[in-house]
Amino acid sequence: MNIEREKMNGIFHDITEAVGEMQAFGAAQ
Repeated sequence: MNIEREKMNGIFHDITEAVGEMQAFGAAQ
């Protein structure tokens, strides 16, 4: 198990979710 990779995957997932929320918010306006 690679802890650094797990951390990076978690950060990447958070960023992806944040971007998706921003795009959905922008499209709703």
